[in-house]
Amino acid sequence: MYQQREQLLEKYELTVKEISKGRGTVIADTDRGKVVLKEYHGSGERVGALALVLKYLKDWDGRTEQLLADREGNYFVSDDEGRRYILKTGVFGRECDTGNAGEVLAAVKKLASFHAALMEYREPGMEIFQNPEHVFAGEVRRHNRELRCVRNYVSRKKKKNAFEELFWSCFPGYFAQAQEVAETYPAGEQNAGCCCLCHGDYNQHNVIECRSNPCIINLEQMRWDEPVGDLTKFLRKVLEKNSWQQDLGFAMIRAYEAIRPLGESERQKLRLRLSYPARFWNIANHYYNSRKAWVSQRDIEKLRGLLEVENQRKEFLKILYKSN
Repeated sequence: MYQQREQLLEKYELTVKEISKGRGTVIADTDRGKVVLKEYHGSGERVGALALVLKYLKDWDGRTEQLLADREGNYFVSDDEGRRYILKTGVFGRECDTGNAGEVLAAVKKLASFHAALMEYREPGMEIFQNPEHVFAGEVRRHNRELRCVRNYVSRKKKKNAFEELFWSCFPGYFAQAQEVAETYPAGEQNAGCCCLCHGDYNQHNVIECRSNPCIINLEQMRWDEPVGDLTKFLRKVLEKNSWQQDLGFAMIRAYEAIRPLGESERQKLRLRLSYPARFWNIANHYYNSRKAWVSQRDIEKLRGLLEVENQRKEFLKILYKSN
């Protein structure tokens, strides 16, 4: 497999000097600098539209990854088994340290600048980034149906294992939170005037060099969405790793708004998105889709860890709802 991916580089107009493995990627040092070959799961139409967005963002930040076309002008190549790959310019550096408040605030400011740069971007083919599955209100309803499936499965078990007992005891509280968000979140948010192209997977792994000048990487998951979707994901990732530390959470929101102020509607949606028990759903979903013949100690540890900081999470949300 690795050699086959390596051979795909021959389809590009470049001279390879050295090759190494990355996390699910092939990294090559070439006469055009370092490049990254990685598997791609989207359509040809989407990758073409993505290439245009990345070219636009290069004026915003000259380090922005760029897609490279092969000798025939295509932005993806295929191996013998039909798997698709893209080649992009390599941007490397140390990931954001979620334990360092300075780096976290630099990363959230960069996100706000990223959104501000894309608010006015309107080019042909943008509709390819719109997907009904990415509409938050629909996503919540889908996740709630999945939670009901897990509940029903566990309820039918006469003898529950350690994870199932723990899940069963805390399900009512988390599901009540999930239902409240589903009933409250405004419908039709993608038709509102506050949507733009968003990163789609903004976390500490996808923003680097936060000590000096942060750079956003791995933009293949870009989507048409509300910017608070990216902000919510980053807030949740950081706060989960910092026991929902209030000072840090509110400093992150202020740092974002210093670059791109949020309207009242966006603040409401940020509060609701953070209120959804996404971590609980993630743990339950992992359990439900894994082998049930044995108990995953990791799932038990994750659920216990979630419960340990639940009071801190509720307190943060309580103060957030009171804030203007």
